[in-house]
Amino acid sequence: MAVAVLSFVSCTTDPVKKYEGSYKVDIDRSVTTMGATTDQPAKGLNMNIVADGNNGKVRIVFPPAQGSGECGEQCGMSEEMVFTGKVDKDGLHIDAKSHAYNAPDGRVSMTYSAADASLEGKTLKWSQSVEGTANFMDENISITETDNYTATKQD
Repeated sequence: MAVAVLSFVSCTTDPVKKYEGSYKVDIDRSVTTMGATTDQPAKGLNMNIVADGNNGKVRIVFPPAQGSGECGEQCGMSEEMVFTGKVDKDGLHIDAKSHAYNAPDGRVSMTYSAADASLEGKTLKWSQSVEGTANFMDENISITETDNYTATKQD
């Protein structure tokens, strides 16, 4: 009996393994600010998912500014952006995150919602709503976004 239990435990695979790796990411982004909504897609961003210990926790890392799209080279983040999450039998669960950064003319603060990502083959998809404020020339401007991510695992 003990051998059977040991065999079962040793054959159990870590669910994080199927998510770990390097990805290319496209984001379909809809941004509303000052009463106007614009699409600001980002294409070809790099992203890495790495285990954070051996308890199912992961770090989802976007390196600084890279990629392209209608918003230019700054479609990527101006500095490294790290999300945290957890992988379990039901999939990847991304934690909510607040992030602030300096923009050329002011300061931007954003809060990203929690999200559940679905993995089909090598493609990982999720959506996040984003609420934020940009402070430019002592004026606060509200920002809302809907970001739909499609991440393709690279070999």
